[in-house]
Parts: sequence; structure tokens; C-alpha cells
Amino acid sequence: MILSNLFSLLGWCLFYFLARKRFGEAVARCSTLMLVLFPGSLFYQFIYTESLFFLLLMLLWHGMEHRKYLIAITAALLLPLTRGVGLFAIIPIGWHLLLLTPKSCLPPWKWISRERLRITDGQKVEISEYVQCFALILAPAAGWGLYLALMRYWTGNPLEGVEAQKYWGHVHSIGNLFNLPKFIQGWFDVNHVHDFHHSMIDRIAFFFVVTLIPALWWRCKDMLPWFYMLCILPAMSGTYTSYTRFLSVAFPIFLTLGWLAKESRRVRYLYLIVFVLIHWWLLWRFVNYRWAG
Repeated sequence: MILSNLFSLLGWCLFYFLARKRFGEAVARCSTLMLVLFPGSLFYQFIYTESLFFLLLMLLWHGMEHRKYLIAITAALLLPLTRGVGLFAIIPIGWHLLLLTPKSCLPPWKWISRERLRITDGQKVEISEYVQCFALILAPAAGWGLYLALMRYWTGNPLEGVEAQKYWGHVHSIGNLFNLPKFIQGWFDVNHVHDFHHSMIDRIAFFFVVTLIPALWWRCKDMLPWFYMLCILPAMSGTYTSYTRFLSVAFPIFLTLGWLAKESRRVRYLYLIVFVLIHWWLLWRFVNYRWAG
């Protein structure tokens, strides 16, 4: 409990400072408030992976934003050890590496040129930096390999953690990422306001997140690889199971909500009221041994 709350506090503070440096004080303040009050964020205070995973995400984002690759490599290595989706950090890392390639290798779109200029500060990218980025893009796979090695050492079976999913009905599976009909059909498979596998709340959360894509595209296109990793993949791999909880680490949606809340006081209060009500309802369910996410 102490570690969970400590990691949560560190992750939230780092998120605030990174958002403030890039998007300004008002957006950072609103975004952090949305993050803390989001319904799924109740799990930051309990013995779950959210707190450590989010802190590592922020360290990875910080390392990539400011080209501090030792920090980024360490975070990328540890992410798959914390949660399986950490392996897919290769997606935003790959986008970052693509931006560092010579200008002639990129499409001649103005927003890509602006993003490349922001990342490089207009400076020439040295060979040593490409080497570090190559190590960075290999780090998630290395972390997953380390996870398998540790599982084999601890249990005698490197896939013991994967096979343990059978006790949860094999809900989460990487095979689901390639089963689009199942994902679409799962949207209509609702028989409870909020339960393990048929939650209306989780499906509403997914719909809500999808509606934010245009705002994210308009304001910060480089966040879309993060969005795919943290919002789309968890929904598909588990067919919406525990989706509200998984969204608590999806920092691009909180940045988007921060932009919207900054621009409209009514929108800000609407989001905050809805978030607080659902947050407390889920917390009440959790402490009374009912499914909360």
C-alpha cells in the first residue's frame, strides 16, 4: 500500500510537470485533476500495477521528450515486467525513432516537420543518439524476455503467468488483437451495469475515449501512438474487460480532457462531477467486495 501510493504520487507529479512544460500551466492543472478523479484511478491507491506502470510510462515519456535515453531505456525495459501491454511501448518508441530519421525519409507534411523540429531542437542527430534509440526500441522486447526468464526461474515454466489466465476464463489474450469480429460482437455483449466481462460502464468508457480522437488529432498528433497502445490494445485484448481501470494510465486522454476543460468551464465541471460520482460509486463497490474493475 505504501509503495502503491508513493509510486502514484511520483507518477502524478511527473505527469503534471511534463504536461506543464509542454502544454502550459492551465492544461497541466486540468489534466492532472482529470487523471486523479477519473473513476478507474481509485486503483492507484491499492495493490495493483497501475501506480508503478504509470510512473514508468512517465519516465519513458520524459526520456523520449527530452532525449534522456538512459532513463527511457530503463523504463521501457521494466514496463513489460509490470504489465504485458508494456511490450507495445515499441509503438510510440518506433514513432519517436522515425522522427529522428533524416527529413527526406519522412512524408512532406507540415505537422511532421514541426514535430521533428520540436524533438530535435533543430540540431543534427548524432550517430550515438541513433545507437541509443536502437537500444531503446529493443528494450521492451528485452524486458519481456526478462519476464519470461524470471517466471521460469520462479515457477519452472516461463509461460506460467500467461497460463494463469485460464483461471479468469482466458479473457485476456494476444490472439484477441487479431479477432475484430469478436471485438465488435463484444460491444453488444452487455448484461450488467458493471461486472467482470459484460459491463456497460466499460463499454461506455470505450465509446467516450473514441470520441476524443478528433480532439487529440487536432491538438497533439504525436500522442496517437500512445493512444493506440494504452486505449485501443487493452480494449481489444480483453474485449473491454476491466477497461475503465486500464484507462487510468492512458495519459493522452487526460491531456485531451485538460485541453477541453481549459477551453470551457462548463465542460470542466461536467467531467469532474461525472468522474467524482462514478469514482465514489466504484470505490464503494470495491471496499464492499463487489466488482469494481
